[in-house]
Formats: sequence, structure tokens, C-alpha cells
Amino acid sequence: SAAVARGVAILRQLKFDIPATPNPVAVMQKMEKTEREASMYNFSQIAGYERRVDLKTRNILKLVEVIAGACYHMASPFLPLVACETVRYSLQNGVCQESASAFIIFAYFQIFFKQSFGAGRKWGNVGKNLLDQAAKCAVSTRSLLLLL
Repeated sequence: SAAVARGVAILRQLKFDIPATPNPVAVMQKMEKTEREASMYNFSQIAGYERRVDLKTRNILKLVEVIAGACYHMASPFLPLVACETVRYSLQNGVCQESASAFIIFAYFQIFFKQSFGAGRKWGNVGKNLLDQAAKCAVSTRSLLLLL
């Protein structure tokens, strides 16, 4: 769809590394790269507190939530790639409530593509904890995720 294509083009302008043609090999490579980079972080710390995140990063993550929603609704093969890049972006720039959807989508694809229920649970718990934090602060992000 045009919305997904435009959204992916915007993410590329923001230096998100998303291949032009999504395929199973590219998705698996991106998932492995994301897991490798994420292994440097302590997930209980990531899920347990919110780093101070600047407004620009929050706005980019809000934009990515909308693009991920479009990918989901259009059943776009770009969805796992967008999720991987968003997880990586969040880990590098700050994890916040706007990051929750990326962690949850990534958890889903851990189970769907790799049949890795343990990894899916770990990533899902990070997203769940971020949503729990968001519920204390703002309802908008949680509501958006429920619509996905």
C-alpha cells in the first residue's frame, strides 16, 4: 500500500536500515542482528525503568507506531523489519512507553518465525512492563496498542 511504502521511505530517511524488498532471509537476518545487539542489555533493567528520552526520540517512536499499525492492517511483510529496527533504535536512543509496541511485535515474530517461545516471552514481558508503566502515566499509548 502507498501508506506503508511512504512510511518505510520516511524511516529510511531517519536512518532506519530497512531493505527495499522484504523477504524471509532479510527478516531472519534482521531478527538475528537485533537479538545480537540486544544481548548487550539487561532486560529486567530495560523493562523496569524508563530512561530519560528526549522529545525528538519520542516523536520518532510515535511515528513508528503509526507506520507499524499501517503495516499490520495491510498485512505488510515490512512489519517484522520495522519492529526489529524500532527495537534497535529504542535500545540505542532510549526505551520508553512508545517503544512497547515494537517489543510486543518483535516478541510475536520470535514465536511465529523462530518458534522460540522463551524469546517471545522475554520480549513480550519487556513490552508488557513498558505498557504497565504507560498505564500509570498516559492512556493513549496503551489504547493504541489495544487497537493493533
